[in-house]
Amino acid sequence: MSYNNHIPNIKLINQNNDCHHFHDIISGNKIILLSMFYCYCDVKCIPVGKNLSRVNKLLSPFLKNEDIHFVSITLDSKNDNIDDLNYYINKVDIKDCDNWNFYTGSFDDIEFLRHRICMNDDNLEIDKDISQHNPNLLLINNKIGQVRHINGFENPINIARRLLQFSTNHFSRQDGCFLLKDLNYDSLVDDELFENILSINTRYTIPYLRKDILLRFENYSRIEKDKNGFNYKPLETARNRLNNYNNNNDNNNLVQNKSKCCCPKKS
Repeated sequence: MSYNNHIPNIKLINQNNDCHHFHDIISGNKIILLSMFYCYCDVKCIPVGKNLSRVNKLLSPFLKNEDIHFVSITLDSKNDNIDDLNYYINKVDIKDCDNWNFYTGSFDDIEFLRHRICMNDDNLEIDKDISQHNPNLLLINNKIGQVRHINGFENPINIARRLLQFSTNHFSRQDGCFLLKDLNYDSLVDDELFENILSINTRYTIPYLRKDILLRFENYSRIEKDKNGFNYKPLETARNRLNNYNNNNDNNNLVQNKSKCCCPKKS
């Protein structure tokens, strides 16, 4: 069932002054990463935007093939016009990002949408306080009518994995994990990749990283330990899991090879 059946088809205007309806924005086979923000919120919204720009750059090899789109909608449309959207765009540094649009529109329409897609806090006092704005993101797979929430401060590698696994071709399978080796890691420095190191999923993400990235990850974690008393035990656990995974595969291949008959056939 299409997700469109459950949400209002509000009109939005993007940073280029183009008008779109929400159903058109998320229609078809797209995978949408949706965020809602305040243009001048330095506490959460700008840091989350910078984190998402890292996700976008990591996913650059997949954005078109997997039809992944980033959609960001201002929550303060009474004050945030197109110039304000572009201020936010400059602050979060998306000059090298693709498939990403920022929107404003009617305040009442956006509020209605926000509550329908559960991007609000149940506590009204918290919900209206900008400094306590919920940093959650919404993943939308409109083709199969699936949605999921994810924390906007999660490590960009982990968010990228979730997006790849959420695409129709890889839904509920490990294919998205295996694709992590093809992320555009060179677009980011170590701090941008690993600053939220403990948030990287030790089961579904770390074992699928490229070996050179895993080594960078290990070195970074040890430096952080020396600097801040950082505990990199989860990384060691994941490293052991990766070794066990490789050893099991090697053993399985060995058994399969031994089971094959190499004797010449009798004439």
